[in-house]
Amino acid sequence: MKKNLSLILSLSFILSLFALVPSFADEVYKNDGWEIKVSSEMNSTSAGIKNAFDGNYETMWHSKYTAEGSEITGKDEPPYIIDVDFKKGLEIAAIKYVPRQASSGESSAGNWEEADFYASGDGVNYKKIGSATYNISSERESVATNVEKGIYKAIRISVNKGKSGFGTAGEIEFLGSGVIVNEEVPKTILTDKASWKTEVSSVVSEEHYKTAFDGDKNTYWHSKYTAENGVVTWKEPAPYFITITFPENVLISGFTYLPRQDSASGRFSKAELYASETEDGELLKIKDWSLDSSAGLKTAEFMSNLYIRKFQIKITESSGVGTAAEFDFLPGKEDAKTVTVSDYAKYEEEHMLYPIDKTAFTVTSDDPDWGGYEIGNILDTSLQTFWQTEGASVAPPPWEFVIDMKEVKNISAFSYAPRNTNDLHGAWKEYEVEGSLDGETYELIHTEYEWTPSLEIRNVAFETPVKARFIKFIVVDANASRAACADITFYQTKAERDEELLNNKEKYVLKIGDNRIKVVKGEESYEKEMDVAPFIDAASSSTLIPLRGLLTEMGAEIIWKGETEEILISASSGKIEMQIQNNLVYVENPRYGMVRYTLPVVPKIKNSRTFIPLRFVSEHLGYKVSWNGETQEITIEK
Repeated sequence: MKKNLSLILSLSFILSLFALVPSFADEVYKNDGWEIKVSSEMNSTSAGIKNAFDGNYETMWHSKYTAEGSEITGKDEPPYIIDVDFKKGLEIAAIKYVPRQASSGESSAGNWEEADFYASGDGVNYKKIGSATYNISSERESVATNVEKGIYKAIRISVNKGKSGFGTAGEIEFLGSGVIVNEEVPKTILTDKASWKTEVSSVVSEEHYKTAFDGDKNTYWHSKYTAENGVVTWKEPAPYFITITFPENVLISGFTYLPRQDSASGRFSKAELYASETEDGELLKIKDWSLDSSAGLKTAEFMSNLYIRKFQIKITESSGVGTAAEFDFLPGKEDAKTVTVSDYAKYEEEHMLYPIDKTAFTVTSDDPDWGGYEIGNILDTSLQTFWQTEGASVAPPPWEFVIDMKEVKNISAFSYAPRNTNDLHGAWKEYEVEGSLDGETYELIHTEYEWTPSLEIRNVAFETPVKARFIKFIVVDANASRAACADITFYQTKAERDEELLNNKEKYVLKIGDNRIKVVKGEESYEKEMDVAPFIDAASSSTLIPLRGLLTEMGAEIIWKGETEEILISASSGKIEMQIQNNLVYVENPRYGMVRYTLPVVPKIKNSRTFIPLRFVSEHLGYKVSWNGETQEITIEK
């Protein structure tokens, strides 16, 4: 497909290679072990990114696409991010792009049209050093772009637009004076907090707020208040604004907050995070942040990297005042996508992990608990309650518990909250996680053997999504020779959640006086006939339905006790016990046990058919019920 380059080089082509090179005398650096990554590439050998740095104009990099015959069926969209880590400091003054060297008549698809260039002195924090707009009229034309000159350890290229929606390159070259710096990288501005410009809207004294940026967890910022004779007379209410401006743009992947350590006073529960890519630009909201009340480090980990100049946290809810021991940032991640501030909220919505509702979950353990701190506490969503085993002399390790999610779910991660006390009793050190579809056969899905006990809530992502109904935790070692846990929560991606919602979708439509049920389950829909139609009880205005029609479709098990006229309804979400002409009903909830309710209308027998109250039963089996008075239709859905 390609001709020998030596046969087709002409004088005009040779001159064109240098026509746009900067006027200073620059060297082209050779690839001597650089680490090179790209967000999209075809076959890593024939069209991989390393071909753009091999010194051979005849090879090329091409972004990924799929095709059937000559028809393109799919492709990765720009921007295409190219990362080059030199492993040492190089003085860079220009970046040259050589297009794919296609022979006459062949496609120039992928030739760059727009690109941005970023550089890093430490391989972590990047700043923008230039951009280019290309209008390549010849497949042989190359373009060198002046950038902000400096000594850099790494370069990031964002190919924002290419011909036909692709990205290609015959060669990418870095030009400079040849200066190579091997000494240790200087301190970055993310760790050099003295270089940050910080502003706080409410503070006890002008210098006091700086304690939230001094690296000392024993000092803290406190919002403004007044006191007389040791009695607080006034507190400045939330919201509180903390704004940080960096001396240059930085690449971050998250934000952290360490609460005041000596007291719970001022720990905040809700905040909003804002950012801007310029010092004077509008601060755009990127995230709502909800926090627990523990003393552990709180981390707002972003779904992508952000390249920012200014950051603001708006504390909206706190315990009367606002306090913080430390605010800090997580540096950008090498393997993460970098998203603009304006696009981040949408990107997070599509990529974030969502907590799975655990209302119907149950948990069991054979290990004796200590002091009544039973295993069910790990599912009650409260960090103030916890499960803890007896000491090793009574309950030796390993300690195990199994969570039954009642149906098969796709899980990408879980969070573990330790017992929220400073003694760290029971904090996990080593554990294993196993999954099962049937509760009999388990497979190992995650292990951890190097945890340091702390009050921090740990978020753990599985290497690959797990499909299971039962999750077993095996705590191999824990602090103070016992195991404890305040909360376990599972998470899934939006795609997993949407797929699960679609597969588990249930919808039933009934109409007063009509014995048909319109049924929707997943992508399937059909009609089902009941023996008799639902009706409205005149005295209570409540809808009653025949016992077996709807509940059978819902998959509930029904037991009728003729001697006592009792009705037992059993489903994964709980059990219901009721009796004909009795307005007392008992509901067994997986978490709270048996609860008694009073019905607005009693179950009754009419024309030899048993009728039960629709709304009460449906809602206590986990369904939502809505009524359309005009059509007299009832919709029940989950």
